Amino acid sequence: MKKEAWLLRHLIGVISLAVVLPVSVESAWADTLEGVLEGESLSWHVLHADDASTASFFSIAPGMTSYQIQGHREERFSVAGSISLSFTVMNGKLLAEPEVSFFPEKKLFPMYSNEGQGKLTIEHLENGGVPRAKGRYQGTLVRLEGVGKDADRSDTLTLDLLFDVHLRADD
Repeated sequence: MKKEAWLLRHLIGVISLAVVLPVSVESAWADTLEGVLEGESLSWHVLHADDASTASFFSIAPGMTSYQIQGHREERFSVAGSISLSFTVMNGKLLAEPEVSFFPEKKLFPMYSNEGQGKLTIEHLENGGVPRAKGRYQGTLVRLEGVGKDADRSDTLTLDLLFDVHLRADD
C-alpha cells in the first residue's frame, strides 16, 4: 500500500505539470539537466512559461519544503524520455529518500522508478532571491508496469544525474 501511495503521489505531480504547463515554452528560460542513463549521455530541459515551471518548490510547513524537478528531452512538454526528481527538505536536511522516475514512452506506464532508493547530494539549495537547486542523484531505476504491480527487478537502468536549475515558487 505504501508503494502504491508513493506512486500515485508521484504521478499526480507529473500529470499536474502537464496540465499547468503550456506546450509552447520560452526556450530562453530553459535550464538543462545532464546525466548518464544506462551508459548513454543525455540532457533534459527544464521548461518555464509565464508563472509555471517544471522545476518548482512549495512550502509544506514552516521549515519544510518540497522540490520537484522535471526534465524533458526537447524544449517542449512531452512525457516520452522525461525524467522527474522529487525530494523534501526540513530545516536544511533531506526528510526522506528522493523519488526519481524515468518515462521512456509517450504514456505514464511503463516507467522506471528508484522506489525511494539511491543517493541524492545537494550542493546548493536556495528558495529566496534567485531560487536554485544544484546537486547530483546516483542510483538504479526499476521498471514498473502500473499502479499496484510489482517492480520488474530484472529490468533496470542506472542513472547518474547532475542538475543545476532555477526554481519557481509553486504557491
